Amino acid sequence: ARRQSNLYALDKIAALRQRWMAPFEFVPALSDEEPDSDWAGARGLITEQIAGVADLAAHEAYLCGPPAMIDFAEAQLLAAGLSRSVISADRFLDRSNRT
Repeated sequence: ARRQSNLYALDKIAALRQRWMAPFEFVPALSDEEPDSDWAGARGLITEQIAGVADLAAHEAYLCGPPAMIDFAEAQLLAAGLSRSVISADRFLDRSNRT
């Protein structure tokens, strides 16, 4: 997301995490948050966060966002050792990208 105001359903994600029967990590990163805001989480592009995940090859990934971001993130995940079979993605398209 760009700013905290763009994040939604955080309570539902927290509830899902509590019920999940395996390790579950949700890492929102804000790319355009005001520097003096109270945000204590990750900042920058989400693709900048990938390298910091420990034992990345043992994870699964779900990506959603614009196609260019998804393509870049997938390439990073594959290079880190994730199998394509454990990477899921939803590419957000606007009307100009639809056929």
